[in-house]
Amino acid sequence: MSDIFTLPPKALLIKLLTPIAAGFIMLMCIDFADLVVAGYISDIAIAILGYSYALIYFMIAIGFGLNQGLTIIGSEVNIKFGTKALYHTFLQSIALSIIATGFLSLLTIALLKLPGLRLQWVDPEIMPYFDMLQSYMLMILWAILPMFLLLLVCAICQIKGKPEVIRDTLAAMLILTVILHPILVLSTNHPFTFFHKTFYLPIGLGLGITGIALSKLTVTVFGLVFSTLRVIDYKLFYSSNLRLDLKTLSVLSQQSLPAAGIQSLVPAYLIMLTKTITGFGIEVLAGFTLGYRIVMVVIIPILGVLVALLVVMTHDLVAKQIQRVKDTLKISLLWGSLIVFITLLLSNLLTIVGFDFWSGDNKDIIAQQYLILALYITVLEYIIGICIVSFQSVRQPLTAFFVASLRTILIPAPILYWLSIQATSILDIWYGLAVSFTLAGLGSMAIWYKYFWKKALC
Repeated sequence: MSDIFTLPPKALLIKLLTPIAAGFIMLMCIDFADLVVAGYISDIAIAILGYSYALIYFMIAIGFGLNQGLTIIGSEVNIKFGTKALYHTFLQSIALSIIATGFLSLLTIALLKLPGLRLQWVDPEIMPYFDMLQSYMLMILWAILPMFLLLLVCAICQIKGKPEVIRDTLAAMLILTVILHPILVLSTNHPFTFFHKTFYLPIGLGLGITGIALSKLTVTVFGLVFSTLRVIDYKLFYSSNLRLDLKTLSVLSQQSLPAAGIQSLVPAYLIMLTKTITGFGIEVLAGFTLGYRIVMVVIIPILGVLVALLVVMTHDLVAKQIQRVKDTLKISLLWGSLIVFITLLLSNLLTIVGFDFWSGDNKDIIAQQYLILALYITVLEYIIGICIVSFQSVRQPLTAFFVASLRTILIPAPILYWLSIQATSILDIWYGLAVSFTLAGLGSMAIWYKYFWKKALC
């Protein structure tokens, strides 16, 4: 660990970022495989996945919050007290994960089973397909705890400077997903057309989108076992203090819970946006779902960039190497923004070709519209993310939460509410999102410059 963190800022970022970003791309490919397989069922299946994605994203957000909390506290503990103390902190994170799993399970069951909440959550356009949605979500609940534990193990990989374990784990999970998804979701002899040739699935259980959830559960458990065997030193782990420590749990909660709150703002925004778009019909929702998932192939690696940045900044701030922090931020802002834009531009070009090769229907046109919008708003989202991570690294979670809320709640909520009443086409929604992210980006940069760059780094 000491060797990797003595590298110059640029080399250190590349060393950490490359395998983390590659791993996160594979994570998004795993998620995108859901859409590909669902597309062989129907547009309704795609729309159901898109509609439920906000709630699932909320669960993932809690997991990323636990990951960031352990990364922030665990990095300092590991530097000051060593691996045994890190494993003790890791155990407290597991306890938090169990509590969070119970909360999310009760929340999801309440949303699905209680008539009053169900009518508030599910739009009339989705209600005819509620049984499909409910079956999928109830199966997903079984995957929550394994997913949280996997993210905690990934935090250990980040802290110990072993991001290649994350990459290898997610690569293995992607391969298993490609194998399991068709078998569990589709029926035997389901036809596939590839370059004008038809192939048939030899084995298929025909479980529909419930099979997607079952596949994700299996793949997540596999990833947890695979990564744990590679990064955890069991002799050291069992010789550490494996007891519940309320003091450590409290310190960890002070970082993990606000980080989870920050991450959960994104699905809250996505829920508002999805409900606004649903008013334009199932086909428009399916198109947005397709476009959003393609953009997530870029956005998820951005999370990898921010994770690497958080690890580096936390380490350097603990070591009081302020100039290294400044150099790291300059590199991240300049080159990171440029790479995000170029990656999205290439995604647009590839999807234009792909949509022309497939059907080019209205769903694909709407997806392409969102991809063009994403060229602008995703760069702003990346810059805002750097502002958030900066405040997290100096343990100012409330300021980080406020900055995050600018792009997810405070500014978009009134804009989306107005659009839900006044918008006459989906293009009005896209223009509204552009305005929302512009205002949020300007506000975030102003707060970051005044209260972090000029204050925390002086």
